Amino acid sequence: MPLRYMHTPSEVLCLDDVQATADLVCAYCRRLTPELDFTPV
Repeated sequence: MPLRYMHTPSEVLCLDDVQATADLVCAYCRRLTPELDFTPV
């Protein structure tokens, strides 16, 4: 997520970017199935 002045008292980000990121993560999680295996090969 793009932001300015990370780890400072004046950190700045766009709330639309936060919402879009949350929507993207939720959409990804909804597509997960029990058969999906994240075990490294």
